[in-house]
Amino acid sequence: MDLSEGLTDWLDHDSALFAVGRALGFFGPPDDPSHHRLMFRTDNPLCSALVDILRRLVDIGAVQEREGIADTEFRWSPEGAARVEDLDRLWEDDSRT
Repeated sequence: MDLSEGLTDWLDHDSALFAVGRALGFFGPPDDPSHHRLMFRTDNPLCSALVDILRRLVDIGAVQEREGIADTEFRWSPEGAARVEDLDRLWEDDSRT
């Protein structure tokens, strides 16, 4: 599943991490975020990597973040793909110099 499809609606922190992990191929289609809640709440290398990726996507504007009722929530930014494309162009321009 494409990450933009996995984050179409506002999702809690664990579900957003699951969407990132699914987009990267760590979790299969029959998986459900509730099966992985313990992993998302413990200190482990996979969880740390998924958190870093999600934070970086927020930092570049590809993912939006807001405070929800019980947890921080995340969703794909409507301008997310355009911002990622802009960053790709910047990278290409920078690598030519």
